[in-house]
Amino acid sequence: MNEKNFARYIASKYHEIPNLSIAVDGDGAGRTVILDLEEMGIPVQAIHWGLPSHTPTAQRRCANLRAYAHCQLRDAIIEKRFRGPRLKNFVEQASQLPYSLDERGRYAMTTKERMRSKGIKSPDISDTCCFAFLASYQPATESSRADGRDQETLALVRQWMSAEEESGNGN
Repeated sequence: MNEKNFARYIASKYHEIPNLSIAVDGDGAGRTVILDLEEMGIPVQAIHWGLPSHTPTAQRRCANLRAYAHCQLRDAIIEKRFRGPRLKNFVEQASQLPYSLDERGRYAMTTKERMRSKGIKSPDISDTCCFAFLASYQPATESSRADGRDQETLALVRQWMSAEEESGNGN
C-alpha cells in the first residue's frame, strides 16, 4: 500500500474509532502520511526516532527515542504489561533486534540501513508497537467523561450568562 492509500486507510479508521490517537514515523515515507492526514484535518503525532529521550535519566540510559522505546517495550513484555500482536513476525522482530552500547554506555539500536546491509528486515511491527511508549494519548474511556464535563461547564456558563442578562449587568 502506498503512503497516500495508507493515509486514507488511517483516516477511515479515525472516523470509525472514537478517540483514536495516531502516531506515525515522522521521517522518510511516514512524512507523506503525516502531511496527508494533516491536510484532511486529522490530528497526528510525528515520532522522530533520532531525538534524545524525554528525561535526563532516560538520556543517560538510551542514545535516542528509538532505543528508549525498544527498552520500554522489552521491559513491558518482561513485566507482562504488554503482550503485543499474536504474530510470528512480531516475536521474531522484538526478540532479535540488534543493538549495542555506545561510547557513553547507552543502549543504541542498530540503524535500519545497517540492518538491511546485514540482511535483517526492517522491524516495522516491533517499531509500531514501540510508538505506544512515545505517543501521547487519551484513553477512550475518558472521552465520555470529558464530554460530560464540557457539557456541565457549558450549562453553567449559560446559566451565569442568563443571570447576568436578567439582572441587567450583561453588555
